[in-house]
Amino acid sequence: MLWAYLPTGFLMEQIISTERCASEEIALLLSDCSTYEMMILLDVIKSLKASLKEHQGRYGKPDNFDFTV
Repeated sequence: MLWAYLPTGFLMEQIISTERCASEEIALLLSDCSTYEMMILLDVIKSLKASLKEHQGRYGKPDNFDFTV
């Protein structure tokens, strides 16, 4: 992995590592869910994702979000 030694490569490696850790944590949290719990969580995640996309379009980038609106 030659790219890992470049400044942008280091950042990319950190992003990949963070995504992998988040995926593993989500899998662990879901591992003991019942079918009912899994369906409820799936519905919540779908709604949350749709809301995030809607607000991103309305307010711009997430780091520019103004919570006072």
